[in-house]
Amino acid sequence: MNNRSVPKCAPLGAWTEQDKLACIFYNMIDYPSDYGHIVRKHDGTFILMGEQRTGCDTCGFGMIRDEERFERLKKKKPGIYKDMMRDGEWIRKNRYRWVKFRPGSIPIWSNLYWVPSDKGYGYRFVLNYMYKVLSINKHIEKI
Repeated sequence: MNNRSVPKCAPLGAWTEQDKLACIFYNMIDYPSDYGHIVRKHDGTFILMGEQRTGCDTCGFGMIRDEERFERLKKKKPGIYKDMMRDGEWIRKNRYRWVKFRPGSIPIWSNLYWVPSDKGYGYRFVLNYMYKVLSINKHIEKI
């Protein structure tokens, strides 16, 4: 079925981000505290002082643009942060792929996969690897 033939409800579709922030600001509408305060700048535009977008706490999408995402999560929701960063494990699968086990190393053909375990999601391992690859000067200590 063509998506254009499916009716779509978008009641705020014509509103810009600034329209929405102004409406919330002037009408004192409650909104989630994760976004922080709405501040009106000297030029009349509005900005959020907290999170710009929310979604799944455990999502690392956009991490390269927001290096402090998990630091904020650690302060706001320490239990979720601990579950994310703890453990994980290597498992063998029947499927092989090219893998670089260390940044800068030569890829090898392997059937080892890093996966969440029953004790945690294993993000610490993955994030520390990504920080090295992206040359981000961070390291997450073992919990």
